[in-house]
Amino acid sequence: MNENILFLVSFSIILAFFLLIEFLFKKRKGDEVAIRSFVVRFVSIVIFVYIIKLTIL
Repeated sequence: MNENILFLVSFSIILAFFLLIEFLFKKRKGDEVAIRSFVVRFVSIVIFVYIIKLTIL
């Protein structure tokens, strides 16, 4: 139970951090490049966090 809460908190913090980065990059670059890089980073974050969760649990 405690590990699941820690997982959700860390995942939301990492996701919010990358969303902030993408928001800042979107202002400078074009929308298509920002959306494509956001999708790539989002998928990689999800896979990375899932591997960490499997390792912890």
